[in-house]
Amino acid sequence: ASVGKSEAFAIQIDGDNTFRLVHLKSGKSTLSTGKATRTGNRLKLASKDGLTLNCTVTWLSAKAFQLAINDAKGKPTAKLEFKKQG
Repeated sequence: ASVGKSEAFAIQIDGDNTFRLVHLKSGKSTLSTGKATRTGNRLKLASKDGLTLNCTVTWLSAKAFQLAINDAKGKPTAKLEFKKQG
């Protein structure tokens, strides 16, 4: 998911329900890992450092989805569009 010219996110969710989320900004990267839990279109990402993101997934096509990051009341605070690479 691109956010402007110098910022992007990439996510990988594996079959064992673990995830890797990479944030790239101005040439510097940050990696978060942890547990992913999906119920319907809801996705919860609980990182090993204690941060939890409650998200809503909307499929845009077979190779693209929108990830809305929700606040405590379930309202979206940010939306990212991910596209499968390769």
